[in-house]
Amino acid sequence: MRQIQEHLIIASVALGLLVATQQALSIDKATVTTEPATEITLSGPMTFSAKVRSLGGGWYRADLELPKFFENSVQNGQKVTLRLPFTQNRSLVSALKTDKSRQPYLKFQFPHSALDGMSLKADLIISATKLYSIPLSSVFSPTEDQQWVFVVEDQKAKKVKVQPYKVKEGAVLVFASLNKDSLIISSRLNEIYETQAVEVRK
Repeated sequence: MRQIQEHLIIASVALGLLVATQQALSIDKATVTTEPATEITLSGPMTFSAKVRSLGGGWYRADLELPKFFENSVQNGQKVTLRLPFTQNRSLVSALKTDKSRQPYLKFQFPHSALDGMSLKADLIISATKLYSIPLSSVFSPTEDQQWVFVVEDQKAKKVKVQPYKVKEGAVLVFASLNKDSLIISSRLNEIYETQAVEVRK
């Protein structure tokens, strides 16, 4: 009889620990709202800014302000049209180059010293680049170089780094390791942490 009582006590303690663990997990589990990531492919003619500096002797270098995720969407030698100031509808065409730091740039001649330090518009063609449209409010942005979202993966919150490109009507277009099935967490963002158990609100 004593052994049976001891077993019952042990079983009761184990059950109590199991219930306590389940309750703790239940408290830590967050019920969240999600939004799907919408896949968008960009390609074709696009316009970017180019910062111009003088190289002397009438030569200039224009550094293209191209987001890093477009680096593989352009090629050395492809034609870029640089819109010039002072004369209406005037432009010049130059071949795209890339320096050792992978900075895309143009090198050209122009007989006007006022170009030094100017920011001009550059038109070029980019090849297909996959981006995603997600809710702007879902992006954590503590610094310009550290921006991320939380997605639901295996019923847990996972942090995914994003590189924003353009904001429009409450959404932001980003480059990120997402896919068309990714669910972006859009609620309780101040409470969520990586690997936290989450349940998607129906």
